[in-house]
Amino acid sequence: MPFPRTALLLSGLFALATSQTAQAADTTTCLSQPEVEGIVAYALPLLVDAAVKTCAPRLSPDGYLATQGASLVQRYAARKATTWPIAKAALLKLTADDTGKNAGNAALMRALPDSALQPFADVIVVQAITKAIKADDCAPIERITGLLAPLPPENTSALVTTIIALADKPKPDSKGGKSGLHVCPVAKG
Repeated sequence: MPFPRTALLLSGLFALATSQTAQAADTTTCLSQPEVEGIVAYALPLLVDAAVKTCAPRLSPDGYLATQGASLVQRYAARKATTWPIAKAALLKLTADDTGKNAGNAALMRALPDSALQPFADVIVVQAITKAIKADDCAPIERITGLLAPLPPENTSALVTTIIALADKPKPDSKGGKSGLHVCPVAKG
C-alpha cells in the first residue's frame, strides 16, 4: 500500500475527501492544519471502528485490532464531542460552494442541526472507509494502529495531520499527488 494512501486511511480524511460532499468542494479551497486536525480527531474513532469490523475476518483473533480495537475506539471517541465543532466547520467550508449544481446541498448542510449533520458525516466517513479498505490493507492498518495507540489521541491527530500535509504537497516529478483536498500552506515565520 503506498504511504500516502496509508496515511489517508488512518486519518479518515480519505473518507471525507472521496465522499460526494467533499467532491462538491471548490478545489481551490484549502483547510488549515487545525481544521484538518479537527477532522482527523473526529474521524479517528470511526476509522478504527470501521477497520476493526472490516478487517476482523482477515486478521488474527489474537491481534491488536481484535483485542484492543474497541478500547482504542472508546479512547478516541471521548474527544468526539469537543472535536465536532472544528470538523463541522471544515466540512461546511468544503461544501461552501453556493453556485453550480451543488448549491442546494451546501445550503441544506448549513441549515441542518448538529443532531442531523453529525450522523450524516459519520455515515459518509464509515461508508468511504469501509469501501477504501482492501484485504491487503488490513495487516498494515493493524500494525500502524498498534504503533500509534500508545500516543495520546491529541498526538495521534497531530501526527496524522502532519503526514497528510506532507502527502498533500505536489512532488516535482508527479502530476500533483494531491490527497483530494488542499491543505493550506503553513506560514513561514
